[in-house]
Amino acid sequence: MSIARKLSYLNQLRNARRRFGSDWLTTARRFYELTGPRRYSPNEVFMLGLLDPALSPADLDRCVSKEAMLARQSAVNPRAYFSLTEDKLVFYQQCIDNDLPTPRILGIRSDRGDWPGEIPVVNDDAGWQDLLANLDVSEFVIKPIDGVHGESVMLLERSNGGFKTHADQHTDTAGILAEMQASDYSHWMMQERLHAHPDIVALSGSSNLQTARVVTWIDDSGTAQVIFAWLRIIGSGEAFDNFNFGAAGNFVATIDLDTAAVRYVLGVAPDGHGLVETSTHPSTGMDMPGFSVPHGLQMFEIAKRAAACFVPLRTVGWDVAISPDGIALVEGNVTWDPLPTKENLAAIARLK
Repeated sequence: MSIARKLSYLNQLRNARRRFGSDWLTTARRFYELTGPRRYSPNEVFMLGLLDPALSPADLDRCVSKEAMLARQSAVNPRAYFSLTEDKLVFYQQCIDNDLPTPRILGIRSDRGDWPGEIPVVNDDAGWQDLLANLDVSEFVIKPIDGVHGESVMLLERSNGGFKTHADQHTDTAGILAEMQASDYSHWMMQERLHAHPDIVALSGSSNLQTARVVTWIDDSGTAQVIFAWLRIIGSGEAFDNFNFGAAGNFVATIDLDTAAVRYVLGVAPDGHGLVETSTHPSTGMDMPGFSVPHGLQMFEIAKRAAACFVPLRTVGWDVAISPDGIALVEGNVTWDPLPTKENLAAIARLK
């Protein structure tokens, strides 16, 4: 760990101590317990507000770190089958083969040769530029095939002989190639761009896609269940719905599994320490609790059907698009992150 990172964490510890009115010894002991035996990252500790001395041992036992959840996911999901979700092209083909709705892939840039179906594949700059020039859609997404957490994703729209980015800047094929080359990724795909369902647009004020995370579990009898669901809600002018420890100002809503309505919505406190329950959307003034997720019950059924098609993986976190045209599976995550919630996530981590 760099000296700069250590100093940053020390500064956040000082801020947390002041925020929660605790002494240094109490704060340091709690921080050591959380980042040691409980395997939280420092960023998780600060974002979740776990240094608050008002939290009892029982409160802490209801939470689970990303690292602890990862250990459980790795124990129940055979590593030999991780590519079913983690390789976006393998995932896409699995969806197509099982008649599961998923956004259409328009083209691939890679020197690998094992791509499925009739998707156009190129392995050089000239071929990629030709694909861009001849797309049959006006809006599309470029993303790394093996990317994570939305890294290096580009939202693009044809405009004035070139393309407009999600930051409303003009670019061309050379600019797109330069951005791809500046990343750490070498295999890329173009995919149709989906927008948010009108009801979600009315809630958030944004037409950009806002996905649900639906977590499934295959029990010992082989039956697929939905065990948790969140809706990511864009908070302001963001192009993406990633939560990213609250840095983007977006929200995470816990969805009721019986009604597909939002139960409550959490964001991160302005000082970055702890979660804040929010009732009204800051941009639209709309009430968020009670919001009925469009096609929500159908979404659960599609997730359960997908879970059965991705066996022997036993738990998957599905990123689900809810668009004007219905439901589509954007990604599956075999090592899904535990998003903020007031529920007992530790119980999920103990599923057998």
